[in-house]
Amino acid sequence: MTRIFISYRRSDTSAAAAALHERLTVALPHAEVFRDVESLVPAADWRKAILHAVQSADWFIALLGPGWVDERLTDRSDLVRIEISTALRRRTPTLPVLVDGAAMPAAERLPLDVAMLTRLQATRISPSTFEADCARIAQVVDTVRMPPFRPPMPAGLVGLWTRTTATAGAFYEFFADGTYVHMTVLQQRRFAGMYKFEYWEEGILDTGDDAVILEPIRASASQSDPDDPDADYANRPREIATRTMTVRLSTDARALTLIEPGEAPQTFLREMADSASAQT
Repeated sequence: MTRIFISYRRSDTSAAAAALHERLTVALPHAEVFRDVESLVPAADWRKAILHAVQSADWFIALLGPGWVDERLTDRSDLVRIEISTALRRRTPTLPVLVDGAAMPAAERLPLDVAMLTRLQATRISPSTFEADCARIAQVVDTVRMPPFRPPMPAGLVGLWTRTTATAGAFYEFFADGTYVHMTVLQQRRFAGMYKFEYWEEGILDTGDDAVILEPIRASASQSDPDDPDADYANRPREIATRTMTVRLSTDARALTLIEPGEAPQTFLREMADSASAQT
């Protein structure tokens, strides 16, 4: 039996969610379609039941209306954010559905754990073509077979990794949910003082055979040049591009070497809870 989870915000797409639930239930009689109002039994722990349904879903449908992006998404306890981040973390096949003329939000407007949603091909439902739109969604769910789930982050990579030299420092921090942050700092003594450049990046990580694939969501840079203060800038957005790096993890899991094509290998040391710093 195919399990389908419909995620929506009641203040935004409640009517569309109810109608889509009805159409999918009729079109896919062999499927189990979960929508909280219709699917929760009386006296159930609704939060636990919803998370269980997300974790066991074969397909995750996220309805995005014009009011989907609001201040609630900044709250880690927001249930819609938890639903979507859980589905993305588990690599559950996910279909964003744009409702009532809504546009896909820019990744920069979303928390990192749900920003990957913007990379997925979306479909639309609208009042004038609603029946055809629902039929198309049912066909996708019924016929499209997605790759099997693959854990997003090997356990050995999770943690903070640092690298320092006389004039530079860098770190990667990899999280169990498949996200990461990266920072590089360069410092050079100049005639008028200390030059400093900082680069910050955060994004989503995928894994391949002995490799990591970094998909940045946003990146920025800052520069302070005492020799040329007019060239200073802060938090300037930078262009982003997907990078693939070969990974070498030491046998004691305390040293991580990242090898980017055409670049020299870089070795990072794991920051342990009881250590103040690490250098290479």
